[in-house]
Amino acid sequence: MPNIITVHSFSRGVGKSVVSVNLAAYLAYIGKRVALVDLNLLTPSLHITLGVSTEQTGYTIQDYLAGICDAEHAPIDVTERVSPNAKGKLFLIPASGDMVLQRLPRETYSAERLLEGCNQIGSTRQIDVLILDCEAGLNETTLPALAAADMLIAVMRLDQHDYQGTSVSTDVAARLGVPNIGIVVNMVASEQDLAHVIDKTKDAYGHDVYAALPNSKTSLALAKHGMLVLENPNHPLSRGIVQLAERSAQLEPFMSEPLQASEHDDMRQP
Repeated sequence: MPNIITVHSFSRGVGKSVVSVNLAAYLAYIGKRVALVDLNLLTPSLHITLGVSTEQTGYTIQDYLAGICDAEHAPIDVTERVSPNAKGKLFLIPASGDMVLQRLPRETYSAERLLEGCNQIGSTRQIDVLILDCEAGLNETTLPALAAADMLIAVMRLDQHDYQGTSVSTDVAARLGVPNIGIVVNMVASEQDLAHVIDKTKDAYGHDVYAALPNSKTSLALAKHGMLVLENPNHPLSRGIVQLAERSAQLEPFMSEPLQASEHDDMRQP
């Protein structure tokens, strides 16, 4: 069974999917078999970021949830699109923009059904880690993704709305029994000290802060159209993604030891 990492944000537009894609890309680059699931069912975008056309998507996560296919039929191997030098594999399980499939009955969104699909994919594709990039907010589609998680990565910005919303999200995850809950503070202003932001956020929430990522128009523009962590590994945002990967890699049985610095020092543009 793969370790399941759910990437969630209370608000839209905080860079959650950028974090998900770059985390998945880096883990695949260093040798892990990764499956990335697009649970942004109303506004799916991961297939666009990864260069997969609508005609190439085939089965989607909604098809599985609706009972149209088995979960093992949905993954698309996108490793070559990420990096031909990747030591591992990256599979995308896309979501459909079809309005009919977006209106699936609520009972299809159960933690049990989602977990069963994760296990199918993990077994047939020998997946080490499965990343669920879910919708913002708390609703009938995000709660199963939280309940299925071995690790929750809550992505937030430093504004009052996100302060309150992230507190609610992490509290719900704790009540659902998620064993590892951490926060990624994204879009930190350049004048703010990242270490200070990490300490203050940890004190405020009582959860570990896995990374603080600086705001950068250049990096965000690149991240939306490629894998920043591979294309510019020395960028501060990329270094934050590597820190996040090291933290997620400590989950058992995915990896018994944290990554060594030498494993990512030789990254080159794919």
